[in-house]
Amino acid sequence: MREPYHEGEVRVQELAGERDVALLTARTIRDRVAVPAFRFLAMQRHLVLGRADGEHACEATVLFGDPGFLRVEAEGKALSIALEPERDRHLDPVLAALAVGDRISGLAIELATRRRLRLNGRVRALDLARLVLEVDESYQSCPKYIQKRVVEIDADFDSSTTRSEQTVSSGTALLEPQRALVRAADTLFVVTVHPEGHADASHRGGEPGFVHVDDDGALSIPDYVGNSMFNTLGNITTNPRAALLFWDFDQKRLLHLAGRAELRFGVGDRELATGGTGRSWTFHTERWIEQRLSLPFRLRLVERSPFNPSPTTRS
Repeated sequence: MREPYHEGEVRVQELAGERDVALLTARTIRDRVAVPAFRFLAMQRHLVLGRADGEHACEATVLFGDPGFLRVEAEGKALSIALEPERDRHLDPVLAALAVGDRISGLAIELATRRRLRLNGRVRALDLARLVLEVDESYQSCPKYIQKRVVEIDADFDSSTTRSEQTVSSGTALLEPQRALVRAADTLFVVTVHPEGHADASHRGGEPGFVHVDDDGALSIPDYVGNSMFNTLGNITTNPRAALLFWDFDQKRLLHLAGRAELRFGVGDRELATGGTGRSWTFHTERWIEQRLSLPFRLRLVERSPFNPSPTTRS
């Protein structure tokens, strides 16, 4: 049997004592989108997208569209993504530099049903109207730690607002408004990459406060019990470059972070609540961009995940 994981993933699986479970879970990985997922993708309004460049640096963003903007092609080997024609590409950290052949990863996540599908591959085609992802890997992830949210049409939406008219701020060290957004978050997305393998876009969730902001601005993020694959942590062991994305669902804000991550094992729950795993990772921001989104809908919180551990507040 061909080894389904790279050396970083195997290392973390063995450290966690979950190697056997990981091998069983690997059976869900496909080299194309499974037919039952075609309709799921066609119903989505957004797609988390991650990119890795030639230096193994990562960026993360969210693409939006009406249901149908994601379309499976080539019998599941490609995903066509309709791009917003009026979107200012230079304001988006992924689209601004995206090129054919780049390693990318898509995460379709339906918060109302807690379903998510990962698609890893490369850019097959790109123009002003669409992006085509050539699918090398596709698999579903478990619904744990996803906060249930439903789409609500925003009656106050101003359709004349364009991307270029939105407030955009950026910097290197996180300022207090950005730190407050992180501290209040119950959801984040992370993009990592193996130097010789795929980019990977993943989800992390918990109670508000589950991401701790240290005095120096470093973020401490617990690693809860999951599917035992350790794609994110495995990538970090081989390449510390990573990107985070925080989506403020109420205020329609996106906070993009790019920087470096490092793993920690043997973490006590008095220091950071890890749900009993003793695992966490620290993220050091090197640059950030905050954007206000022009969206005709909001995602209203219905229920937080019953699997969320209670966060620990450090003194």
